[in-house]
Amino acid sequence: MSKYDPKPTPDATMAEAPLDRLSRAANLRRVDIAAASGVGMKSIASLSNGRWATTRLGSLCAIAIALGCAPAELIPELAQRPRSGLLYDRGVFSTKSRKTLGHRSTRGG
Repeated sequence: MSKYDPKPTPDATMAEAPLDRLSRAANLRRVDIAAASGVGMKSIASLSNGRWATTRLGSLCAIAIALGCAPAELIPELAQRPRSGLLYDRGVFSTKSRKTLGHRSTRGG
């Protein structure tokens, strides 16, 4: 397991994977998703089983487009902002206040 893969919790292992939930709601089989997205069945199965760290971004986007959803709906962890990184190191984001990246005026005044 990669350091980027979230460790499954007892609740997470019992919960239905987002891909399975979305495909069930749309009455789609994995083979239908693979055909519509152009992504292999092995990648679809890995994503469905929670092993998404090795999933290519292009494959994830193709699956999301085929389903008509956002990539973060397939991998909810993508919607969470990390608590460290270059933007935090440079003060763009702080741990105390959740600033958003916005346009800063370069003019004084």
